[in-house]
Amino acid sequence: ARPWRVEITCPDEAGAAAMTVTKRVFQGDRSLFELSSESGPKVHCATPSVERFRTIEAGQRVGARFRECRAIPADAA
Repeated sequence: ARPWRVEITCPDEAGAAAMTVTKRVFQGDRSLFELSSESGPKVHCATPSVERFRTIEAGQRVGARFRECRAIPADAA
């Protein structure tokens, strides 16, 4: 997923995948997060640099909602 199509939410929010923040990079007017799922895949998420996202730290559990993403079933690969 492209970083701007991944939204950080509460981990227990409906429709969100539970993830762990593995990396946080401050980039001036935005922050880039690396999120890891329990099964291993990692995704990147870009957010504006606002208070809501500035408090998120590595190791924290968050939810990730994917917008306009396409998934390919494992048996089709």
